Amino acid sequence: MEMLVYDRKEKEGLELVRLSRNSVAYLSDDRLQVYAFKAAAEVERFLGEKGLMDAALMEIADGKGLELVRRTRESHESAQLLLLADRSVSPMEYLTPQIRAMSLLLRPFSAAEAKRVVEEFFHTLYRSREEKDDRALTLENRDGKIRIPFSRIYYLEVREKKVFVRLKDREYSRYGTLDHMIRELPEHFIRCHRSFVVNSQYINRVKLSENSIYLTDDILVPLSRSYKGAVKEYMDGLRRI
Repeated sequence: MEMLVYDRKEKEGLELVRLSRNSVAYLSDDRLQVYAFKAAAEVERFLGEKGLMDAALMEIADGKGLELVRRTRESHESAQLLLLADRSVSPMEYLTPQIRAMSLLLRPFSAAEAKRVVEEFFHTLYRSREEKDDRALTLENRDGKIRIPFSRIYYLEVREKKVFVRLKDREYSRYGTLDHMIRELPEHFIRCHRSFVVNSQYINRVKLSENSIYLTDDILVPLSRSYKGAVKEYMDGLRRI
């Protein structure tokens, strides 16, 4: 479980992190990895580097807060958001379909209020994850579980005795076989090579003469002769729909 925290008040931020760790420990075996920042510039840099995030606790009481929350939602569309606000910002600005916040903690708040809101936030987060498990691939590493929405996956590749899951600009890996992992994928993931499975929703074109599949964002995946027929049949079927 990975969480971004942006709170300019250090003592307050540390207490919210403590409450978050306690909630995660109570609800699961996950280890909560926290990326905590007090400066907006640090958050901006982090958002440009980090690929996936399960949750974010974001202060929106300062001038940069709303912009950072919007950027967080754009770059981490499946993350759940807990907003830390005060009356200086109108709720019309942040309680919007674009931001899709799960919870709100309104300053000034008591210790009991903070505990209640954080606990409810993680209870709801874990409940929603259980309901959506069929829409994401779960990988485990030393920091716990990473849930990758199928919609973010471009392809899977086997190399170095690992299966690598490729997103637009980064990848994750776990030990295992492609034959085993493909059972966890929806039907629109198709085998195109002994070492590759591709998400057909990202296919731009298939070049049979070049033994290649061109994906969105100029990503190239090999197509082996033994899988040409199956890929062509699948793509022809999509065109008839």
